Amino acid sequence: MKATVKRYFVGFDQEFKPGEIVELSVEKIDQLNGAGLGTILEVDGSPEWPKHVGGGSYELSNGEKVKGKDTAIAAQSEIDKSGS
Repeated sequence: MKATVKRYFVGFDQEFKPGEIVELSVEKIDQLNGAGLGTILEVDGSPEWPKHVGGGSYELSNGEKVKGKDTAIAAQSEIDKSGS
């Protein structure tokens, strides 16, 4: 998921600078923002899930891969409803 860095910090073996656009998993963004340092990453728009990865396969936000666009959309909808 794309996010904008709000505060300088070093984490996950890299340096993050204010204003920088980064691509991190939802889990990592939640982990960083939940560290008690205030909001350090601001999410840019909504995530684009499922992601087409080629050959009729799609990756869901939980990392699972499925075949077929309709199947992927339905599965992602269930993930979104459950909040996972």
